[in-house]
Amino acid sequence: MQAGNPTYDDYRESFGKRHYVRKCLALLAVLIVLSIASLPLGVDVKQIYGYGDVLGALSLWVEVTLDNLTADVQHTSLELLERCPAYYQVLARIAVTGICIAGGAMTALSGGLYQMVFRNPIAAPTMLGVGNGVTLGVVALVVVFGASAPYMTGFRYLFCYIGALVVLALVIGLALAIGKGRLVVVDMLLAGTVISALAGQAIVFFTYCVFDEDAWEIFNAINEMLDVSTEPFSLVALAIALVVSIAPVALMRFKLNVVAFDEADMRLSGMNPTMLRFVALACATVMIISAQVQVGTIAMVALVAPYVARSAFGAEYSKQFWSAALIGAILVTACTDITSLLEIAFVAGGVPLDFPIGLVANLVCLPLFAWIIASQKRMWE
Repeated sequence: MQAGNPTYDDYRESFGKRHYVRKCLALLAVLIVLSIASLPLGVDVKQIYGYGDVLGALSLWVEVTLDNLTADVQHTSLELLERCPAYYQVLARIAVTGICIAGGAMTALSGGLYQMVFRNPIAAPTMLGVGNGVTLGVVALVVVFGASAPYMTGFRYLFCYIGALVVLALVIGLALAIGKGRLVVVDMLLAGTVISALAGQAIVFFTYCVFDEDAWEIFNAINEMLDVSTEPFSLVALAIALVVSIAPVALMRFKLNVVAFDEADMRLSGMNPTMLRFVALACATVMIISAQVQVGTIAMVALVAPYVARSAFGAEYSKQFWSAALIGAILVTACTDITSLLEIAFVAGGVPLDFPIGLVANLVCLPLFAWIIASQKRMWE
């Protein structure tokens, strides 16, 4: 065979890439369909609008935006509502859907990184107590601000990030002490178990022994994320978290496969296992904190989405990166739509109820998780 002619391996690699791209495009198409299907669902007003109302709201938004940019024309809220009653609801739904897409993708990527670091297909960010750290931040927020806590959006982010990062720092510090300067998987698991249990007991103490009934209701409303915040601060915080956490992982996605190797194999490959694991855990922690603060507790997505991606796309992390993000975004977007439909149905029946997205997400993912436990078809091959 002449030099430069394609070989069988070249054809196979090219076919594999095309097949991978087609599957990713199919997932993207599903996500787009779900996003479009969610547009008529009201956020604050529990009703379903028509797509004519949606198109009217979008065209009015374009008009208002162009007027603000070119003619400096001011439109009052009353005027906008008279022209399109669904205007603010459609814009709010677009923001909520975008937040849930980002939250689902970040949760799935976070779960995938934890599963690689711990070489366990059912590992989750909760193993190191990060979720308890976020909840501790909510506890501190309620203790400090009381009834004003639900309106302290900036401080909610600050307290939740501090709580989660303090817990992670304690886990890593204890693991390094146990491993005498090396970040070993078993040591992290032991440290995570201890610190997570302590954080959990602190949460129980405050919620049952310190909080009165009003404080408990405030804590529960914030912790369960009954409403997705679409405030500008929330959107900016989410954008920063996306860049800070996902950009390093995207740049390192071809190297992160070695994180799943044994300690000796990682060192033989010329990689620093402690540094790689630290970067992977730090990025994954920022992802899960941001997702939990924005959307609520959707831990089952962190378990299910990476496993499905690994089963359908293989164990190579560069392929799991995009596929897991898309699968996580699809799961959370679908669960958000189901949550809104349930709320609309109960309001129509005269029983107004708010459902946390995390509750619906966990219920939807439980059958998938049961299938994962039962099958265990793909580990790290």
